[in-house]
Amino acid sequence: MSGETLMRAPSRVAGEGVFARVRFARGEQVVTVDSGRRVSRAEYERIDWSCYTGRIMQVDDDWFLEGIGAIEDFINHGCDPNVGFTVGAGGVALCALRNIEPGEEILFHYSTCEDHADWRQPCGCGSARCPGVLVGFRDLGPTDRVRLLPISLPYLRRRYGFRSEPISP
Repeated sequence: MSGETLMRAPSRVAGEGVFARVRFARGEQVVTVDSGRRVSRAEYERIDWSCYTGRIMQVDDDWFLEGIGAIEDFINHGCDPNVGFTVGAGGVALCALRNIEPGEEILFHYSTCEDHADWRQPCGCGSARCPGVLVGFRDLGPTDRVRLLPISLPYLRRRYGFRSEPISP
């Protein structure tokens, strides 16, 4: 289904990105994010980051998901994202935070899944909110934590005490 609604194309944010082929209404599921190879924390900590070229994201306290080339593996970061994480009958998905028009790049905030200590990544998303460097959720300032926790992965909501329902498709 995502092949009909999403496409990969060159991105102004970083190399290649994912773009909407159709209009997504606020709250609508854009793509599930459950494909990939599960990687334990022990395996993650053995990665030689100086030569690693894959895509990997934290999905729970001690688990990571390594991309296998699915379209969701190419979704870029945005400090002012248009999608956020939700959990529904189909599993973990990215849902539209506002209406997304055809041709618009799909962006999620990488801090809504990453929480390991001292995680840092340069950012050039171009958003007015962009601080130039991404950090793990634990290192976000209080304003960004409040803004991003409702659209973060469930393990972060649990860890940081989010008490309300996440966005729903």
